[in-house]
Amino acid sequence: MTVSIAVTAKSFLKNSDLVDRLIKTFPNSKISLATESDYGLPQVKEFLMGHDVWLIGREAAKKDLLAQLPDLKLVTKYGVGLDNVDVAACDNLGINVYYEPGINSQEVAELTLAFMISLARNIGLVSRLLSQGQWLKNGGHNFSGSTVGVVGFGHIGSKVARLAKAFGCHILVNDVRDVSKDCEAKGFEFTDYYSLLERSDFVTFHVPFTDKTQRMLSGEALNRLKPDVKIINTSRGGVICQKSLTEMLANERIGGLACDVFEVEPLSDKNLYLQGKFIGTAHIGGNSVEAVQKMGISAIAGIEKYLANR
Repeated sequence: MTVSIAVTAKSFLKNSDLVDRLIKTFPNSKISLATESDYGLPQVKEFLMGHDVWLIGREAAKKDLLAQLPDLKLVTKYGVGLDNVDVAACDNLGINVYYEPGINSQEVAELTLAFMISLARNIGLVSRLLSQGQWLKNGGHNFSGSTVGVVGFGHIGSKVARLAKAFGCHILVNDVRDVSKDCEAKGFEFTDYYSLLERSDFVTFHVPFTDKTQRMLSGEALNRLKPDVKIINTSRGGVICQKSLTEMLANERIGGLACDVFEVEPLSDKNLYLQGKFIGTAHIGGNSVEAVQKMGISAIAGIEKYLANR
């Protein structure tokens, strides 16, 4: 069975193995690969016109655009999270949406743990000073035995909790769902959000970006933090108030901040990335070699499943 596929997911397109796999999986189908000139509006609409399937990454699939694509029958996601896809509009327009939750959860959890250990042991600060010719012998403190607050106990948060538990950390968990029984079985403590903020040495965020989670670490929540707390964000940039945390870092009101995601990407805020106790990466949490392969294979599998059920 043939299908017409438009690919805009940039990391997918940069991976020749995934592109080859897509072509070999659908040898008789029309496959269009986006170039840089195809991403602006109205160019993306023209690129997508006439295709049954859109293999999407972080590009915006919003109602106004989707309504102008009468042939589109499937949006298959390369990556995790659907905050860039108007799922309700897809439902109304009869467009199927496929994605595999948690496909890169282990990779993001590993980066989160690396951030926590790096902040604890001053790795980022000392490395930065060393590159400037300064020899600072300050090894920070042990990560082992710390109290780690995990906000969001889904695919990633649950793995972060398990990894930190292996270091003898006390794990506090907060989630909109009642996961108290699951936490109790694993030796974690389920608690309310403010209590978690008040008691944690490390607070790490693993929530989707929604109206309820937007800047959930701002205002009164910031006043509940311990003075030397380390904050980690590998979820979405808008979950924390980046400006307020930058100011708190500059005034030494928190002990460190590590982010893989930002309100505006690429990061251009010098006030943040010049802070000594800041560690930043370029949204690489789910971008390991293994994760890229898994996400690409999953997106292709979504097309196969759609065709099998058509």
